[in-house]
Amino acid sequence: MLEVRELRYFLEVANTCNITKAANHLHVTQPCLSRAIKDLEGKLGQRLITRRSHSVELTPEGLLLVERARSIVSLVGNTEREFKTLTQKIAGKVNICAAETPAFAWLAAVIAEIQSEHPEVVFNLESGNYEQTLVRLDQGIYDFGLVVEPFAQLEHFEVLTLPVVDPWVLLLPTGHPLTHRKFITPDDLVAEPLILSSQELNNHADTGLHAWFGAKRFAQLKVVDTFNLLYNAVILVEQGIGLIPALSGIINVRGNPKLCQLPLRPAFSTHVYLIWGRHRTLPPAARLFLECLTERVDAATAE
Repeated sequence: MLEVRELRYFLEVANTCNITKAANHLHVTQPCLSRAIKDLEGKLGQRLITRRSHSVELTPEGLLLVERARSIVSLVGNTEREFKTLTQKIAGKVNICAAETPAFAWLAAVIAEIQSEHPEVVFNLESGNYEQTLVRLDQGIYDFGLVVEPFAQLEHFEVLTLPVVDPWVLLLPTGHPLTHRKFITPDDLVAEPLILSSQELNNHADTGLHAWFGAKRFAQLKVVDTFNLLYNAVILVEQGIGLIPALSGIINVRGNPKLCQLPLRPAFSTHVYLIWGRHRTLPPAARLFLECLTERVDAATAE
């Protein structure tokens, strides 16, 4: 049976690529660490590292274990923290994997409210696209995911619809010939080099940008690059590599002389959702977060 201690030891070796350094960081002797790695290899029946003169190198099997071990160690750590807080005042960590969207302001308002009353609650935020969010929720690493439609495969998750829609715009470099237009239509972009979200590129033909362009036009698009998070992709736009259809409000266009944006016509917008595991028991801090956010959503919906 695998031990978490062995996985933690292995991850330290993988991070340092050196048995001596890893042993020093772990405050154990080098023979003790070497024996733990050898025991782990024996349990898995695979060689995980190759020893060099002054370093170690991960085998393909070792590289595979790194990803699995990180998830396991993180899940164990989260579980330990959750149970320590069950009999205490509300404290602990709430883990959220969120898409880049201005709708995150709804979550930020709840975070501010909770931390003003419960300063021992800590929020761990990670940006991630739809696929990354589902994986982290399935693994139990994160409590909540903030996702932007379109999406599928949510039968194992609870869903809270935020009372907001995110409009889409076209991001393009200052001086581009299209900047004189008041709005952008699908026909305007058929011949342009585009940089598209990998999520949108892989969506079903009747949703998202596929639906806005239409199946025939979408098949004709010149997609030069793809991305999963917007910030770095915008630098490609500034360099004149391509144009990006994206959610409005993520990038500060007014403060960037190299960039401008134009609305899409017909108008295109998407809904935003908070999701969490349907059969997972949330720890106290996460339950409080969900209750506070639900109250805000219900109040806004009733207005």
